Amino acid sequence: MAKIIVVDEERCLGCKSCTIACAMAHCEAQTLVEAMNAENPPQARVHIEPVGAFGMPMQCRHCEEAPCITVCPTEAIYRAEGEASPVLMDQDRCIGCKMCMFVCPFGVIELSRDGKAMIKCDMCIERTEAGEPPACVAACPTGALRFEELDDYLRQRRRQAAQRVADNGKKHTEPQDTDQKMVSCEICGRPFALRKQLQFVRSKLPDHFVVPNVCRQCRRSGSAAVLAEMSADKSSESEAGD
Repeated sequence: MAKIIVVDEERCLGCKSCTIACAMAHCEAQTLVEAMNAENPPQARVHIEPVGAFGMPMQCRHCEEAPCITVCPTEAIYRAEGEASPVLMDQDRCIGCKMCMFVCPFGVIELSRDGKAMIKCDMCIERTEAGEPPACVAACPTGALRFEELDDYLRQRRRQAAQRVADNGKKHTEPQDTDQKMVSCEICGRPFALRKQLQFVRSKLPDHFVVPNVCRQCRRSGSAAVLAEMSADKSSESEAGD
């Protein structure tokens, strides 16, 4: 079953632990100090992009119909074992033409620091084949990156969507807070929640100033009727003037 890297931007701290882990996973150095002192420092395949108050880890999404595979003139970009496998790059066959970079919708394919070939996320295929999560996922301290079965992820999203629909329905059928009480509309007779703001306004008005219990739908209908009548009056005045 296919697995994907799931991104939860609300959990991202922008700490760049994922970028460091990614760079280290694609270099020969054993320690970070060795990597930084190397002639060609390691290069990460994941980038943290700021989006409002959050950070968004961006890496190759391994598209089902990957445009980078289609445009590569040397077939350096390929999918190893069918549609469920990640999109990989053979740097020995890459000529650095940058065609893949131009068509990538996420802007996550770039030229290596030595300028010899393009690089991209390979979903740490050696780690995943050994049953381990990609390096970026393993390094994330907040769980902003997760490695999940596609079906499990979709099932979770469906549950969340169903819960939102249920919660939204409750908002429209139940009082919004404990200070609200149910009354009947004096026009249509339907029960509705009397908002505490209206109760507060009533408490400040003189006793002879009566605010009727009218539901929102009837208020809107009444306002629409008044506007229609005003518009008709203006039209009559305009015709009389002509």
